[in-house]
Amino acid sequence: MVKQAIKLKREKGILAIPDPKKGFSKFCSIRPKWCILAGSAGTHTVCVCSIHQNVKLLLDPVKIEESYKDLIKMLVCNVENSECMLRHCDNCPSDDALIECLTAKLSEDYERKK
Repeated sequence: MVKQAIKLKREKGILAIPDPKKGFSKFCSIRPKWCILAGSAGTHTVCVCSIHQNVKLLLDPVKIEESYKDLIKMLVCNVENSECMLRHCDNCPSDDALIECLTAKLSEDYERKK
């Protein structure tokens, strides 16, 4: 991933990597604190947001039709806008719609399994 970023920097000048000689260790030192390295020995090392990954893992067993991306769209005006995604946007919807959706889905699932 770092090599791809450096390649893009060289080709298009679009990434802010000041020194292409810096590699994975520099990438790890400047990543946000909420991003962790996932994987164990022998696996690919990737950077994962622990909050994002935990939400995905919690939603997988629920087996609702909507993906986590659909649920995110219920919380933000624009998934491409960092202000929305960081919940700094005053125009984004409240959590109420998402809470209602999940409550309904979980209630349906509970009733079916009775």
